[in-house]
This record gives sequence, structure tokens and C-alpha cells, in this order.
Amino acid sequence: MEIEICTDAQYWDACMEEYNGSVFHSYEWGKLMELLPGVQFFPVLIETRDTVVLTPMYVQDGRLLGSLIGYGGPIIIGQDKIDFSVYESIINKKFENKIQKLLLPITINPFQSYSKEKWDYKETYMLDLPNKFEDLWTSCSGKARTSVRYARKQNVEVRPITVAELDEFYQLYQEHNTSIGASYSFSREFFYHLVLNLQEKILFLGAFLEEELVSSSIFIMDKKVLYYWININNTEGKNSQSSYLLLNDAFELAIHNKLKYADLGYSHNKGIARPKIYWGAALKKCFCLKERI
Repeated sequence: MEIEICTDAQYWDACMEEYNGSVFHSYEWGKLMELLPGVQFFPVLIETRDTVVLTPMYVQDGRLLGSLIGYGGPIIIGQDKIDFSVYESIINKKFENKIQKLLLPITINPFQSYSKEKWDYKETYMLDLPNKFEDLWTSCSGKARTSVRYARKQNVEVRPITVAELDEFYQLYQEHNTSIGASYSFSREFFYHLVLNLQEKILFLGAFLEEELVSSSIFIMDKKVLYYWININNTEGKNSQSSYLLLNDAFELAIHNKLKYADLGYSHNKGIARPKIYWGAALKKCFCLKERI
């Protein structure tokens, strides 16, 4: 058995593409995570006689993490599933540390079993995407359709955020985070790196009212799933129901691109969860490793 850190980004991403890794498994996503405080990205490659395992790992302030923002876990070539205990022992030995965090996407199931001793679950709002947008439009709650129509009536315009508009976005982002008392904000450099290096994997939309940015959403995409990541608003954005129109346009594009699911994340706040429910999303469980101190 060989274990090494993969330095060939092209090989790594080609494997992820062929064997259905998520966007969070991509090499460039790992490099993006290195813009977070104290983070190092390690694309780990494990090879045995008949199996190859690729697994993104992170070290942050001495903690070994199998996922950071979003999901993680191994992508396996050569067999369907592996034993978690074997996987864990290999990783622990390589880093001389225990994996302290790992969240698996619903679409990837790499391990043979999940013991209650080591695994728990988290919930996320999942929406099955039909083959035609019209089917989603007619099946969602009337409250979602009413909100979309209202935003259009207010002359809200949705379009992609360009590099030239990133400063305007970042100002709205900071104002939004201040208004909700957010404990952490991404840097301006983080968003520039996101746009310049992951443009094919993101949908970065802005809602404009009289040419002023009033709301924005960032979605991440891979071959199967649209992930709802960031949504920000000012007062005009909230009052004009702009977030509903952003979701509408994102779903329409995702269905056009033949994506199968939308992962809308979990919302502790009922007001934030409500639009997801109105669009037809339901809570689903995904496995997470119990964190170790």
C-alpha cells in the first residue's frame, strides 16, 4: 500500500470527474479553503493492489478535518465501499492525528457501515429537480410563485455577478453580516479567488433594483447537485422578495443543465427555511463523524 499527497491537480480532478466526486472534492476547492485562517489542504492518494482512494484532508490549527466548508470523504476507484476503520487508521497514521470532522454528501456513500459510536447525522433541505422547470413551477407552493411574480413586478433584475461588481457585492456582504451579527466573514480575496478559479463550478447571481445590488446568492454546482451556499440581502432586497427570484433562476438553470438535486442546506431560522419548503424541499439526513476533542 502507498499513501502520498497528490500534486497533480489535473489527475486528481480527472478522477473526481470520472468517479462522481462532488465539487467539494475538487483540487481547486481545496486550494480555496487554504484562504481560510490557518488551513492547509492535503489531497491524499491511497493506492493498494486493486484500489485507489482519493480523499481531501485539511489541517486547521492542529485539527485534522475530512471536510471544511461543505462535504468531504473518500472517492473510491476499484470497489464500491471500504471499511471506515481501515480508512481511518491509514489517515490517522499518515497525519499522526485523529480525524475530528467529516460530513458526507447524500449522493456519496463510501463506507461499508456507520456505527452509532462514531457516526451521527446532520439534516439538509433537499429538492429533487424534475426534467422540466415547468414541472417544478407547478408543483411548488403558490407562495413561492407569488413571491417570484412580486419580485418581477417590482422590476427586480437577476444577472450574474461580474468581477467588476465584486466590490459592490462585498460591501453588501459586509453590511448583511453586520446586520445579522455574523461571527465570521470571508475575505475579499476569498471571493476573488472563487470567481477567478472556480467560475465553471459556481453560479454567482445578483438581484438588482434600479441598478443597485439588493440581494445576491452563490450556488455551487457539480454534475448532479446544485448547492445553495450564500444568500445576502439589504432591506430593499427583503422587501422585494428578491431571494425567491434568485432561487427561481438558479433552479431553471440547474434543470437546463440536467442536474438532479438541489441541496439547500439546513436553516435553524424558520424564516430562512420557509422559502426552501415553499419550493418543495424536504429534510434529508447525511452522515457526519462525531467530532473528537
